[in-house]
Amino acid sequence: MHNRFYAARGREHTNAVKRNRTSLAIELPALFVGLPLVGWLLPVPRLPSLLVLALACGFELLRDRGWDRGELAWERVRPEHLRAIAVRFAVLAPLLVAIARWWLPDEGGLFAFPRAKPWQFVSFALAYPLISALPQELVWRSYFFRRYAPLLGGGAALLAANALAFAILHVVYDNWEAPLLSLAGGLLFAYTFVRTRSLVLVAIEHTLLGLWIFALGLGRFFYLP
Repeated sequence: MHNRFYAARGREHTNAVKRNRTSLAIELPALFVGLPLVGWLLPVPRLPSLLVLALACGFELLRDRGWDRGELAWERVRPEHLRAIAVRFAVLAPLLVAIARWWLPDEGGLFAFPRAKPWQFVSFALAYPLISALPQELVWRSYFFRRYAPLLGGGAALLAANALAFAILHVVYDNWEAPLLSLAGGLLFAYTFVRTRSLVLVAIEHTLLGLWIFALGLGRFFYLP
């Protein structure tokens, strides 16, 4: 009797896991492929849509008792992590300069945005972490990893899917440069997040590289000020 009871409970658990994996397999492309495609095809306001999505995903994370709220803690921002981000930026900054010279030979030169509109650039730089970098990292890192690890596992497949989803987000800008840059950025941010499990740190790195991209002039592929 007991053996049959536990066998039945085991089958119920297995079926529940299968149902959950099936729902996640449907939800992931619907949310992280379907919504960006809608934003590409229709005149959907991008920033308000991002903020609404971030609020919804943040609410779901807060409802999830298993979510590691330490991702929001400043205590995880350790000096060695900041040094690693600084080293990566020192390597990537000149590479992005070279890319900007290659892709933008006739766009007014490097640093056209801060030189032509310094106060607008300062305002943009102050707002960017809160209205762009942090909401994106909340959705595409904290929510994505927490939500879809049961489906994709915790290894390379999860990182690759995360970076690809981040690249697909940027198809809304209707050029190939934004998804390509975002694919590379997505891999980097996913790596940082997995290593540190800190939403704060990955938002810092996103902000640093994002503002450098905008300062160089590559931001024209993401936003025209």
